[in-house]
Amino acid sequence: MIPLIGAIAAGCCAVIKPSELVPHSTAVIVKYFREFMDPDCYRILQGGPDIAMKLMEQRWDHVFFTGSSAIGKKVAAKAAANLISTTLELGGKSPLSSTIQLMLTLLLDAFVGASF
Repeated sequence: MIPLIGAIAAGCCAVIKPSELVPHSTAVIVKYFREFMDPDCYRILQGGPDIAMKLMEQRWDHVFFTGSSAIGKKVAAKAAANLISTTLELGGKSPLSSTIQLMLTLLLDAFVGASF
């Protein structure tokens, strides 16, 4: 959602297609977007990869995709056919592990810093 925050801050409109694998998170996103965001500027479409591919048939200024490499390749191919710039965030099966690793690194730095 960080790229979306940047788009909102820049005054851009956006279409959001959350993963079909996270229905509870999608419900929260839908609830708050309906409550706080202008529906003329921000749309949320729900569905699977078929919806994502239909979206890629439209002309966009930029596409930001987060998801699997398999679907990312399809998104990139569709975008390339229409010369649409893309940002792909692929994979990322365990984002928590990097957070834990970062916390441990910071903790270790604090211990080492306190020791000297």
